[in-house]
Amino acid sequence: MSSAPSPIRQLLRAFHGLSDRGIGIAPEKQGRFGRLFPRLPARPAGTPTPEDLGKAGGPMDAAAAHRDNPRIPAAMTYLGQFLDHDITLDATSSLEQQNDPQALENFRTPAFELDSVYGGGPATMPFLYDATRPGKFLLGPDPATPGQDFDLPRNAQGTALIGDPRNDENLIVAQTHLAFLKFHNVMMDQASAISDGFTDNGTFEKAQRLTRWHYQWMILNEFLPLTVGQATVDDILKNGRKFYKWKKYPFIPVEFSVAAYRFGHSQVQPGYLVNATFGAALFPPAPGTAGPRADLRGGPIDAQHKVNWKFFLDTGAPFPPQPPGSPATRDSSLIDAKMAGPLLNLPFSVIPNIPGVPRSLATRNLARGERMGLPSGQAVAKKMRLPVMTEEQIWPEDLKQFRGKPAPLWYYILREAEVQNAGTHLGAVGGRIVGEVFIGLLQGDDKTFLNVKPKWKPVAQGLQQSGKFGLADLFRIAGTDVD
Repeated sequence: MSSAPSPIRQLLRAFHGLSDRGIGIAPEKQGRFGRLFPRLPARPAGTPTPEDLGKAGGPMDAAAAHRDNPRIPAAMTYLGQFLDHDITLDATSSLEQQNDPQALENFRTPAFELDSVYGGGPATMPFLYDATRPGKFLLGPDPATPGQDFDLPRNAQGTALIGDPRNDENLIVAQTHLAFLKFHNVMMDQASAISDGFTDNGTFEKAQRLTRWHYQWMILNEFLPLTVGQATVDDILKNGRKFYKWKKYPFIPVEFSVAAYRFGHSQVQPGYLVNATFGAALFPPAPGTAGPRADLRGGPIDAQHKVNWKFFLDTGAPFPPQPPGSPATRDSSLIDAKMAGPLLNLPFSVIPNIPGVPRSLATRNLARGERMGLPSGQAVAKKMRLPVMTEEQIWPEDLKQFRGKPAPLWYYILREAEVQNAGTHLGAVGGRIVGEVFIGLLQGDDKTFLNVKPKWKPVAQGLQQSGKFGLADLFRIAGTDVD
C-alpha cells in the first residue's frame, strides 16, 4: 500500500507547512495534538467494550434518569461547542485517522483568538465581511432592514459564509456564532469612545482586540468557574499548571480533546424551547416527514426560528419557573455518565447508513478513545496524584460486572463529576485537565489580555455590571433577542 499522504493532507500541508509526526510526545511545531501523559500505557481493549457502555438503551442512555443542572445554563453547552471549534480542527479523512491515529494534525490555531470567526481577516477572506460597512461582518439575510439580521450570512445555496462551517452544525451554535459577529460590529461602533490604555493600529484592529479580550475574560471568569469550579481555577492561576506544559508551542492534548472536553455531550438536552413560539427536538423527524421545521439542525432559518436567549440563560428578563424535565428549561443536563436518548441513535442525516458504523455518539466517543490509545481513568487519576474512585463509585450496581476493570477515561471523567459534585461540574481529574488546558492556552498566547494587561477589565458599553462580562452581556450588547 502506498504511504503517500492523502490529497487533503497534501493541500493543508501546502498552506500550513506541516509535516508528519505522531502524538507520542509534546509537539515541537505548531498545529499538533499531543499527550499529557505519554508514558502511560493505553487502556487494554476489551470489557467493557464501547458498545457495552454506549449503546442505545444501555447504561449511558439517560431515558427516565435525565436530570437538569441549574448550576450551568443551557447556553453554556453551546458556548462550549463554539470554544472547541475555536481551538481544534482535525481535517484529515476519517479513514486516515483510523489507519494512523498517531498522526493527528490540528488545523485550527490552538488559541482563543476567534479565528473561527475572523478567518484570515478582511484582506484574505473578504466574503466574511460587509463591503458597504468596512471592518464589519456580513450578516444575513438583510442587515439593511431592521430586524432582518437574524441569521448567518449565506450564499445562494444556503451555505453559511463563516470562518468555520462546523458552527452551522446546529441552530444554537449558529446563533452563538452570529452573536459574536454582531458583537464585533458593535465594538466597531464603540471603539472610538473606548479608552482602555492600549494603542491599536486601526479601528478594525481595536474592535477585534476588544472582542477577543471580552471573550477571553468570559472564558476565564464565567465559563471555567462554572465548568471546573472556582477553586480549581484559582489554584491553577496561583500555583501554576502541573500537567499541561510544552517546550515550544501550546498543543491540544488528546486526553483533553478525546476525553475530558467531551463532557459537554452529557449536558445536551433532548430538545429546547427556542423562543416563545418555537420549540424543537435535536434532530428532524423520520425521513420524508412533511411539515415545518421541527428540529435544531443548522442551515437557513426564518425569523420565527431565531433564538431568544432568555430561554437558555438568565438574561434578566422575566422567565416563569419551569417544572423539572420541561422542554422550556434553560438548564443544561447534569454532567454524568448519561446522555440524551437522541444522541445514542443518531439519524442517517448525521451518520450515513453504513452497516457496522455505530449510531450512538457515546459508542463513537469510547471507540475513538480506544483508537487514540488513551490510558484508563484510574491510571490518569493515579498519575495526577488525585483521589482514585472506588470500584463501586466507577461501576454502580447496574455495571457491577465490570468491577476490577480499567475504565475508559471519558466515562471515568463523567462518573467522577457525578460522584464528586453531583453532576453540577467536573470532578478532580476532568476539572484539572480542562482547567489547565484552557488557562494554558490563554497563557501561551502573547496577545491575550492575561499577557498584555493582566488586570484589564471589560469596558464595552452596556455591561450589566461594570467591569464584568458574561454570556448574557454578549447577547445583550450584540443586539440579539434577550427579553
